[in-house]
Amino acid sequence: PQLKALQLGCFRYFQRGGACIDGPVGLLAGIIRRPFVLFYHFFAVALLAIWIYISSAGILNLPVRLVGSVGVFWKACVVIFPYIFSELRA
Repeated sequence: PQLKALQLGCFRYFQRGGACIDGPVGLLAGIIRRPFVLFYHFFAVALLAIWIYISSAGILNLPVRLVGSVGVFWKACVVIFPYIFSELRA
């Protein structure tokens, strides 16, 4: 469920257009070579995913979603930090 929330956040992030597309596409194309840009966009996606995850629940499910949002953030960290550490070593 956490990865599904991150996936939805990613799709919604790309739907925003503008810099939300330019940065990730520049990274994929190899035009942008700054690791901080990847870090920035990844956690922007993660925070948007958390916002969508929390706001899509009804008022009765809000406490459950708030606790679940910690899991979404944790999963985002588990996904990105191995890549960040490998880049820092290289």
